Amino acid sequence: YALDKKQNSEEIQFLLEEAVEKLLSFVNEGVPIRILGFPHHIVEILEAYYSRYGKVEFPPKSYILTGGGWKSFSRSSKEKFNQWKFLESITNIPLENVRDVYSLVEHGITYLECEKHNKHIPNIALACARDPRSLLRLPSGEMGLIHLYTPIIESYPSLSILTTDYGVISESCPCAIGGPYLTITGRATL
Repeated sequence: YALDKKQNSEEIQFLLEEAVEKLLSFVNEGVPIRILGFPHHIVEILEAYYSRYGKVEFPPKSYILTGGGWKSFSRSSKEKFNQWKFLESITNIPLENVRDVYSLVEHGITYLECEKHNKHIPNIALACARDPRSLLRLPSGEMGLIHLYTPIIESYPSLSILTTDYGVISESCPCAIGGPYLTITGRATL
């Protein structure tokens, strides 16, 4: 509802007005809403809705799933952007129903957040943190470069990807799912 091709063009356009009106119709229906997308688009839609209609009253069991990009969106904001304070200020959605996904183009596995906002390592992947100088594997809880593994990608050789993201691997999430998860803390720079 928010993205479409321009007429007579291959270019994609963001349809803010249409997305706001569609969100209003979904809110009025009263059934759970699922919003999937890029953070900057979601923020624009929610801000425009709020300026026209007031607080977004999501029906119970609604969810927002972002495809990453909060960190880059925050860096491009004029002031320090906090997605949790923003969502609390203009919506009624419980923050445990707002989830983010960590993924890489080169590594086709998604690391989905649980209600505790921890990005779980799925059973089709492994992850560790590595010392950026020696590349030695670090113990659980220590920050280093994130190294991802999966045997399921067959279209190109990407069994093992050393990322340029700093993060921490933790062994057991306190959520109902449990299991290991990763926390991304930033990007490596020169």
